[in-house]
Amino acid sequence: MATIRSTLTLLRELREDHDLTQREVAEFLGVSQQQYSQYEIGSVELPLRHFFRLAEFFDVSSDYLMGRIDCPKSNSLQNVYVTSNCSSEKLLSDVLSLDMKHRRMLVEYVDLLLLKESVEKKT
Repeated sequence: MATIRSTLTLLRELREDHDLTQREVAEFLGVSQQQYSQYEIGSVELPLRHFFRLAEFFDVSSDYLMGRIDCPKSNSLQNVYVTSNCSSEKLLSDVLSLDMKHRRMLVEYVDLLLLKESVEKKT
């Protein structure tokens, strides 16, 4: 049972560390704020699909989220640079600091840029 408690504690800590509300995380998962609250307090079991989405969302390993290891950060993208002065880690951190509405807008903008680039390559 200790692993479950640590997972629940970690979910709340990660959400708070990212300055997110339960509602924002719930929107990301496609559930109600009340449903997400039940995941955090442990009254409803967190579905595996949500567990993995949250690990990806918070950029932590599933082992960390289960309380099996103490190091939350994945180092896989730390040294990848999107531009000469912007690492992927910084970009992701900046994106995660946005509220959910603005994150969606950013994703839509990137999708439009990709579409535009695709059309330009064909002509």
